[in-house]
Amino acid sequence: MDSDTKTRFTDEEWRDLAVGPVAAASAMLATSKPGVLGIVKEGYAGMKATKSGASTEEAAALVSDILAYAEAHDDLGASLSTDGSDSAATRSAALDAIDRADAAAAKLSPQELHGYAGWLVGIARAMAETAPDKGEDTKVSLAEEETIAEIERRLGRG
Repeated sequence: MDSDTKTRFTDEEWRDLAVGPVAAASAMLATSKPGVLGIVKEGYAGMKATKSGASTEEAAALVSDILAYAEAHDDLGASLSTDGSDSAATRSAALDAIDRADAAAAKLSPQELHGYAGWLVGIARAMAETAPDKGEDTKVSLAEEETIAEIERRLGRG
């Protein structure tokens, strides 16, 4: 990434980009019902997918910069916080954050945008594929597929 990548964004836009991975993970956790062990497995899968980075070489430096920013700002998920009792409200807050990330991502090159969007969708998919929801016969539930599709749509990929 060229040295001016972060300078293309306001502080708020850069933070919105950095919240994107947290929002994708939060949307999935709010959607799935895997039980306690499944939540741990999904959380681990989300963390692993987040750290593994972008789906394209063009976005690798962008993702690296976002991860470095996230390491220094451990409050990124604060704007997504609800009391935890209303998963629909948590999902809604997470999807709204993805909308803000998408708006900020308009300043990315097409290659960076493709990689960034692929990264967020990859996080969501990795979590969904980790643990089946209670009472589901398939590994990825219909609700999880719908949330992934909604994330893709909001990132201009669906």
